[in-house]
Amino acid sequence: MQWGEDLCFKVYVKIFAVVDLSKGKLAPISFRCTTEKFQELLEIEGIAPAPYVGRYKWVLLERASILTVGGPGGSYSAVV
Repeated sequence: MQWGEDLCFKVYVKIFAVVDLSKGKLAPISFRCTTEKFQELLEIEGIAPAPYVGRYKWVLLERASILTVGGPGGSYSAVV
């Protein structure tokens, strides 16, 4: 944990994903993506630019199920 109840996933010192554990089972997830994928992901319902870091191509998923295979709009293929 780096910031309160936010679980940060890192490789060495670089953060690549953050999960807000204060929301319980419906924890939103933020992660950085390429410029091209950023635009694609924003077209999917439930995905928005992450607060404060969206300008650095971070997205916020309202819930993890958005990325499941066969999820809304086949979004898994948009990420992979």
